[in-house]
Amino acid sequence: MRVSGICWIRPANLRVLCTFIGLFLLLANGRMDSGDANGQLQGTFNLIRTGSLGMDTPSPQYLVQVLFVRSPSGRYFEDQDIGNSLLMAPSVAIAVAASRMVPGLHVQAAAGTYTDTSLILAKIMCAFTDTIVSAIACYFLYLLFRLFLGRRTSIVLALLFAFGTFFAGYFRTAWDVVPACDACCIMLYFLVRMLTEDEPPASVPLMAVFWLAIVGSFRYSLLPFLTLSMILFLWRNRGRMRVSTRLWAALVFVGTMIPTMMFNRVRMGSIFIPASVAPQFDGQTGLSNHIVSSGIGLLFSPNRGLFVFSPLLLLIFALPWCWKMLPGPIRELLICFTPGILLYYLLIARIRNWGAAGWGPRYMLPILPILFVAAGFVLTALWNRSRTSRIWLVPLVAISLGVAIPAILVDYTNATRNDWHAIDTTAAEPRQIMDTLESLSNGIQGKLQVSASGRPQDAPAVFPDLVATRVAVLLGKKSAILETAFLALYVLLIGAVIFYLFWRCRDESVAAIGSAAAC
Repeated sequence: MRVSGICWIRPANLRVLCTFIGLFLLLANGRMDSGDANGQLQGTFNLIRTGSLGMDTPSPQYLVQVLFVRSPSGRYFEDQDIGNSLLMAPSVAIAVAASRMVPGLHVQAAAGTYTDTSLILAKIMCAFTDTIVSAIACYFLYLLFRLFLGRRTSIVLALLFAFGTFFAGYFRTAWDVVPACDACCIMLYFLVRMLTEDEPPASVPLMAVFWLAIVGSFRYSLLPFLTLSMILFLWRNRGRMRVSTRLWAALVFVGTMIPTMMFNRVRMGSIFIPASVAPQFDGQTGLSNHIVSSGIGLLFSPNRGLFVFSPLLLLIFALPWCWKMLPGPIRELLICFTPGILLYYLLIARIRNWGAAGWGPRYMLPILPILFVAAGFVLTALWNRSRTSRIWLVPLVAISLGVAIPAILVDYTNATRNDWHAIDTTAAEPRQIMDTLESLSNGIQGKLQVSASGRPQDAPAVFPDLVATRVAVLLGKKSAILETAFLALYVLLIGAVIFYLFWRCRDESVAAIGSAAAC
């Protein structure tokens, strides 16, 4: 067993972190893109203004039964878990402070109404917050790969996760599954680091347990299954922890889960029952689906299939042939967490609304990091095995990028707004991907985004779907030269960031994955 020298606060690694954050911010669109997040935002406004997430009269009234649940006390609370509301709190606090300091800004949270300026400010800040957190999560995924691989290889794999899977359609949004996925990335890093050090400090398993609880704060339905896997992992590696560390781990987990449990109790009368299973949501979260048909659809459906929106994950099927080439800690991680993700997959397959709105299988996003770690190490093992395997690996990676990147350049929600086939889980064609590619083609040609029906979209469209493009449009109203100069500078800036990642961050040492398998 070797002692890892990879530390997340080393200057060389912090440069990668800053570069990741810069790249992600350059690709941000500044929108929340989630109806659930709007309900959470409303509750967070009320929390900042009144100290309570509960509301007497949420708005709009026609969405009360969709986004809110009535508690035993008679007050209304948003139906999602508490994690996203707490993540939004700093952004909303700044918006509320701005409303008090800047003339013309005002927030009326108690009545459930907001002026456009304050609401837009909060929404933009929340969207940027999720983008930054996603960049940090990809950085920890980079650190995980860096425990075994060279710097450039680790950077490539981390970027493939961001831009080569269906994570690309979410990292700029405020869906609560995004920070759940981000927390899972960080948790995996500390778990693997625990296995790569001869004497891991107590803080490492404690941090792993802490981030497990954070995952549950955003996605409570996943918590029982990941907790089961975590218990199995810690039990199999109990020799790496003192008895006192195990006790502290239990306290950290319970302490971090207290806000979630109290939020459940206030809304549903029990610390263990989330509001998402309230009777009014039975049409969405009821466990009445045929597990076989929906299970197959969750993996291969043209509009919601995991492997359709992330073809790179097909490498998981090569895992039995590459098992011995994987590092020992990664094999241990997969052994312990495979039962948990399989049980969660079966749960989602039973849910009526398993094909919920979003880019691909939204409910599978929180466990995507575990699947990608397996696929990433298989990719590296096959790439290093022979030149012949690269002949089909390159097209597979190219197809994955080709499916994912359009979701960044195009507002895919807008592109599919008038095409109901794009949300049909039984459709024979990948209409969501096709509509998005059509919108991408229209954007390149300078046309207004249109749906498959041929009707212009209701919302104004820009191409590419970035904050920078909207700034350029505003500058273009004053001067075409300003618009052109801004876009040229923007493109150069992205190029400089990518150049820095792959040329300035040279490998300090390259550890062959074959030798790492002995760990």
